[in-house]
Amino acid sequence: MKKYNFIIIVTVLFITVSCSKQLDITPPNRIVTEQVMDLLMNGTDAQRENIFLGMAASLPVFITQPVRNAGVLDPRYYHYSGMAVMRGFEGNDMIFGNNTAEALPQCFGREEYRWNSIRNATGTTNSYWQHGYDMVAAANKILAYLPDEVVGSNANLKKYRAQALFLRAFGYNHLVENFQDAYTQGGNGKLGVPVYETFNPAQPYRERETLEKCYQFIVSDLNQAIQDFGEGYFTVDVKNDLDAGVAYFLRARVAICMGNWAQAASDCQRIIAEYSDNFMTETQYVAQKQAILVDENNDTYVDHYFAIRSGFLNMAENPETIWGFNYTDASAHSQSTWLNVFATNTQQGGARGLNVQIDQRLYDKIADGDYRKDNFVTEGFRYTYADGIAQNILPYANLKFASTVGKTVSASASGADVQTSARTTGNQNDWTLFRLSEVYLMLAEAQAQSNNEAAAKATLDKLIDTRTNGEYNTDTYPSHAGLSTLDRIKLQTRIEMWGERGLEFYNNKRWNIAVDRNSSSNHWDKVPISVKDMTMQIPELSINLNGLLEQNP
Repeated sequence: MKKYNFIIIVTVLFITVSCSKQLDITPPNRIVTEQVMDLLMNGTDAQRENIFLGMAASLPVFITQPVRNAGVLDPRYYHYSGMAVMRGFEGNDMIFGNNTAEALPQCFGREEYRWNSIRNATGTTNSYWQHGYDMVAAANKILAYLPDEVVGSNANLKKYRAQALFLRAFGYNHLVENFQDAYTQGGNGKLGVPVYETFNPAQPYRERETLEKCYQFIVSDLNQAIQDFGEGYFTVDVKNDLDAGVAYFLRARVAICMGNWAQAASDCQRIIAEYSDNFMTETQYVAQKQAILVDENNDTYVDHYFAIRSGFLNMAENPETIWGFNYTDASAHSQSTWLNVFATNTQQGGARGLNVQIDQRLYDKIADGDYRKDNFVTEGFRYTYADGIAQNILPYANLKFASTVGKTVSASASGADVQTSARTTGNQNDWTLFRLSEVYLMLAEAQAQSNNEAAAKATLDKLIDTRTNGEYNTDTYPSHAGLSTLDRIKLQTRIEMWGERGLEFYNNKRWNIAVDRNSSSNHWDKVPISVKDMTMQIPELSINLNGLLEQNP
């Protein structure tokens, strides 16, 4: 059989098989599997490389592609980006649009913001379980072809195995952060999720492992991934590459969740050794408005925001990106799909009054002179979208992910070109998942939790000095008065990472911070939510299939 036939066979297997009958996937053709393994064992390095090129290239996309058989068409429930933004609405710091007639009741985020049936075992909002296991399944399918005797000392095969191990760790971490209490808030003595570590569609269902064992398994995968990548595999200038820095980042996050402060600090310092303090500049961080002449006869200008100028929407402008997706890889769903107040999609973005806001209480804690404050509007204004719809942009609406013109259009395009493109490309933007600022914040937290106050302040000072152009430090930042060093770090994390990866929700769980919106001037739903309510129930369908699963209370 010709070499390219094997590539096609493996690609088909990659799409059509799974690690467990729990995921309802057709079993593989055993004869074909044995043929592929024989080629991997006895073929040339070039043949092995060709087999894995397509498989490995597909790995990262499992984080952004739709959840398989989710049962719903709404991408907020079957895309990781949508689920991450929905998590943001389930906290204190992000506000879903508004509660007026202009905002369609069925638009994205309303039910999440109001906490309607969010953790319900029978609700359609609960795709987190399946999405996590989809990632695990994809990784296990590749790992089945990469035992030690195949990998040997081949550097490329080690890299592919490392990438698969990372994806499996990412999937399991996604599961445990959603389906059990935080490890440091009593979760360490409770159940995690079933762990399927091998590719076998006929394997029996498994019980939930303890959260402790789940984390041990995740850390083991990441340890092996880092070893396989090798210390030198940091592709700092390739933003969408799964490299050692990505594995170190996730291991640092897991260590933070486990309260393993020494490991978290060590991993963060390893990343900083490669990236230094190369933060976004003010111009890259703050949305840049440009007046475009659209009618010479009437001297008419329209303000446009070009994604290509923004560090949050164009990875080429973001020196902090450790890992992200180009707009062509993100299945048209990135952070800006949901958080761009200028998007014309009526179910997402802003064209129906869905201007996502920052909580006024958090906004007031951002110091004057801190340029992060400029990514939120102080006064509302009327805006006419490219499709002719006019809406009110509310006070405190975010410009952090503002884009009227997507990344595909140059900032030097003519007025006519811009106007045309604004109708079709406003959300064709990059998506940064892991970035350097979060590494500094994790390091500062690990140092503070280890009672190393001086080091924690010095680490946080680097970020604050950058964001305020040298005007403030940890001790002089106005809203820090009366706060402990750890609480200052928590506040800066909320400010810096606003709207990113649903991080506030997951940090609230591990910091034991409930949702309390009562004193906010712009939260229109004041529902209180306890930390206990942030732990999801396992979907009823999965429990019906696997009688060994014990439901969360």
